[in-house]
Amino acid sequence: MSLSAEDKQKYHDLIQSIWSGSVSSTPSQITEEVADIVDTVIDETYSCSEDFAGTLTLLAAIGGAWILPRNIVKYYFDALETWLSDVEGNITYKICINQAALNWKSPLVLALMGI
Repeated sequence: MSLSAEDKQKYHDLIQSIWSGSVSSTPSQITEEVADIVDTVIDETYSCSEDFAGTLTLLAAIGGAWILPRNIVKYYFDALETWLSDVEGNITYKICINQAALNWKSPLVLALMGI
């Protein structure tokens, strides 16, 4: 699936949100590989926070079942941003997003550089 300019902007926005601005990115740097890494971070955060009430709300918003992050970014971006914010704002589940972001920061930076 080719990334549209709108999708690239969404992934750039997610990178800035998840990594709190510590990773420099522009929409033009977003490639399939970069999107795959962000998708993995979303998947790992989901797996870690499945029992979190906010995750259940996200599932309801996307139709009741976990779907590919690429489709969530494309069709349910607002719900995804709300969920990530809720997870990050809950001390119990914040570790989920922080650990996934830490695990994938270096590969993300390299992918953004085209390496």
